[in-house]
Order: sequence, then structure tokens, then C-alpha cells
Amino acid sequence: MLPEEIRGEISRARAALARAAVLGAWALLYLPLAWWWWPAAPLAATMVVVSARRLRAASDTYATLLEASVRLHLADLADKLRIEEQPMGPLLGGAVMRRLSSPAPAAEPAS
Repeated sequence: MLPEEIRGEISRARAALARAAVLGAWALLYLPLAWWWWPAAPLAATMVVVSARRLRAASDTYATLLEASVRLHLADLADKLRIEEQPMGPLLGGAVMRRLSSPAPAAEPAS
């Protein structure tokens, strides 16, 4: 129910977060190679530092966008779900989550 522009921003922020995590994974894969080929060690160290900085920036951006989207559009979602008028806050968030979550499946008796 979010506008296309906001969904696009969130998708781009999530993609940046994924790219930073992939860079960190590549850095970890280069570490064992340093045992046989010494230039892999400074390369891996550089990739770890760059990945950590990108992860921090991307996660901050992603979290900020998600929080802002929820704060701006939670009331609209509650209206669409026909949840009674409540002030913005934990009560409204809890009511929306209860409406959107599926009930836990009932445990089948052991036979």
C-alpha cells in the first residue's frame, strides 16, 4: 500500500545493504587464500573495512526509511484494515500486527 516512490527507495536501500553484505562475504572468502598467496591478506583486510563502513551506512539508511514509512503510513494501513481510530503508537501498531498475523496452527494430538 506504500506509494511506488517509497517502495523504490526502500528496495534500493535493501539492495545496497545486500551488496555490502556480499562484499563482506567475499572478504571472508579471501582470508584462507592469504595462506598461500600473500597479496590476498591486504585485499581481504581492505574489503572488510569497506564492507563494514558500507554495512553501517546502508543499514542506517534502510532502518530510517522503514521507520519513516511506518510512521507516515501506519494510520492509512489501519484505515484500510478497518481498525478503530486509535492514536499513533504501540497500541495501533499492535492492533495492526494482530490483524495481519496469521494464527498459530493448532497442534495435532499425537496418536
